[in-house]
Amino acid sequence: MSPLLNFFNDWFTQLVLRRFHDLRHTHATIMLEIGENAKLVSERLGHSKVSITLDT
Repeated sequence: MSPLLNFFNDWFTQLVLRRFHDLRHTHATIMLEIGENAKLVSERLGHSKVSITLDT
């Protein structure tokens, strides 16, 4: 594979992964905004402490 193709492949992969992770944060934010329990949101995200969820 050419270096240019490798560059764009890596760039696209990182873009997709970054955008997917943004959806995770958006999901958590929406849940908190509609009044979902912070402990439940934290558990859904796999955080060990509620403070991690609320600080992020």
